[in-house]
Amino acid sequence: MAIATNFSKEFYDKLGHEVVEEMVNWFNQTDVEYRTQLRDLNDRNYARFEAKLEQRFSEQDAKWGERFGALETAIERRFSEQDVKWEARFGALETAIERRSSEQDVKWERRQNDQFSRLLKWMFVFWSTSLVSMIGLSIAIVGLLQ
Repeated sequence: MAIATNFSKEFYDKLGHEVVEEMVNWFNQTDVEYRTQLRDLNDRNYARFEAKLEQRFSEQDAKWGERFGALETAIERRFSEQDVKWEARFGALETAIERRSSEQDVKWERRQNDQFSRLLKWMFVFWSTSLVSMIGLSIAIVGLLQ
């Protein structure tokens, strides 16, 4: 892109066409050179910026990795502690259930023994009274028959 392409007629008349053309070419070459230098400078600056940005992202990745590692370790430790606590609680609960079950078994066995002895007592009473009444009835029948 040319910077200077036309000047006024007076400018051409005072300096001459060759001088003005040479100035125009010199301005255009300077413009191209400055633009090239500016593009190179921008490219270098962008490359430095990109390198710094990549470095900072890498540093942040390392920091976050370290933090997540520490968090993961803490969570694992807490879960282990909770596992131990729950195992202890379940062990205590299991022991309590076993104890209560044993107590209930003993009570049930006593109750069954008590019921059996009561049943046996009542059976003896029933059969003994039935036997006494049968013997009495047999004696009465034998006494009537004689």
